[in-house]
Amino acid sequence: MDSYSFVRPGKLKLKGEKKKKHHKRHHESKPKVEKTERILEADAHGGWWSVKEFDEVKDSIAIQVYVATDKPLTADGFEAATHSGQDANNKEFTGACYLSATDEGLVVIGPPRKYGEPPAPEEIFTAMQVSDTKVAFKSGLVSVR
Repeated sequence: MDSYSFVRPGKLKLKGEKKKKHHKRHHESKPKVEKTERILEADAHGGWWSVKEFDEVKDSIAIQVYVATDKPLTADGFEAATHSGQDANNKEFTGACYLSATDEGLVVIGPPRKYGEPPAPEEIFTAMQVSDTKVAFKSGLVSVR
């Protein structure tokens, strides 16, 4: 008789080892941004929206700046209502202003934009991730393929 016929094929089982059941790992899903919120923001800025995570900073970007001015008073001495925004220090925020690159290589704050108006071409930068925590910006239009 063949001695191999007495051997039970299978995994080696040790005395103190218990059989463990493998559980599937459930990944925590990231909270999804409301599409309606992003669509409303894109409508307000001519198709542009704000980034929430570092990984979204790539390709063409526009850097928005809020400029605060003293609130104007009306003829009767009351503060004028503003549609663009206010803060607690009695300052008024203008519409969307973007950083703009000049021909001399300077970066300045561009003129305020109206609701739904996109940034001008000189206000659009190209972002390149240098490392996990650093980003480089290039002014001018670059076609990324």
